[in-house]
This record gives sequence, C-alpha cells and structure tokens, in this order.
Amino acid sequence: MTDHTYKGHIDTGHAWTDTRPHPWRRLLGRLLDVVLLGYLPVLALYYALSLGGLYDAADQLTGVLSHPLMRWVGMAVSVVAALPLSALLIAWTGGSPGKWLAGVRVQRPDGRRLDLAQAFRREANVAFAGLALGFPLISLYTVNRAYQILEKRGVTSWDQDRFVVTHRPAGALQVVLMIVCVLALIALMAPNVVAGLARSSV
Repeated sequence: MTDHTYKGHIDTGHAWTDTRPHPWRRLLGRLLDVVLLGYLPVLALYYALSLGGLYDAADQLTGVLSHPLMRWVGMAVSVVAALPLSALLIAWTGGSPGKWLAGVRVQRPDGRRLDLAQAFRREANVAFAGLALGFPLISLYTVNRAYQILEKRGVTSWDQDRFVVTHRPAGALQVVLMIVCVLALIALMAPNVVAGLARSSV
C-alpha cells in the first residue's frame, strides 16, 4: 500500500480541530514565548562568557541588562531575541512552549508544517505588525488592532490566505494548561518587576 502522507504533516487527530479564533489564548501563549525564548539566548550568552573565562564581559552584560533603560526596551530585546528560536520550533513542531500550553498550533492549509523560511517570515510579521517589537504604547495599539481583526475576520493579517491556526478544544485539560501558562508568565516576569520597583524607590 502506498503511503500518501505528506512529508512534514502534522497529525491533528481529534485533539487540535478547533479553528475558531481564541485571541486571549494566543496572546498569553505569545507573551510566554517572548519572555521565555527571549531570555534563553541572553542566558546562553552570559554562561558562555562565564565558562569562557570572560568574566568582565559577563559583568558588562549584566550591567546592560540591569540598566533602567531596559525597562523600556527590554521587551523589544526579548521580542527580537525570541524570533529565530520561535520560528525554528514552529517549523519543527508546529508550535512552541507558549503555544502548546495555550493549545495553539500553526500549519499550512494542507496540514503540513511550515518550512523554516515561512515560519521566520510569519514570526517577523507578528513581531512587527502584531507586537510593534514590544515598544510601549505602540504595541498596545498594534495588539488591540490585531485583536479586533481576529475577532472580526477570524484570522490575523499574517495568517490570512497563508496558514491555518488550530486549537486544542476547550475543556478541563486546557483550563489547567492555561493556568500553568499564566503562572509561568508571572514567575518569569515577577523578578524584573520587583527589580524595577526597587530601582525606582532608591
């Protein structure tokens, strides 16, 4: 018997069949990815410098990250840093840590995974058009605009006529995973918030 399965096909089975828009699930999953995947390259660089004996450079990196200006541009740095790793994960698995917890998966209309170039272009479009690179105020406008488009059309501008987003159906499992997603986001962001408050009170 000939196997007609597409190479790179994502087997959605019965677990990822919900194609209705779920903007809040998608936003929370995206924020978790930005914070988590955006930190990883920075941490990797810090440990690489330390293990390589470049302690001065590691200290300088720490100094840059703790600068008050990072409160304003830190999210932009995270958005850019998370982009390549997020694209790689989407091309490889159809999702990412945040997307998995939020029950979100991205694929082509024929059910195949995005190739790396497609995934990178999609993530770049989200970073610019959806998140405005995380810059304050501007990002509030772009996120709200993307939300309104998704609610009205059922698809975002970066997915329209290109990709299909499916979701894990709502249920007890998804509720638990969303709670984990929110708690993880709080745990990752809380140290920065506390540090910022401490610096502003000095």
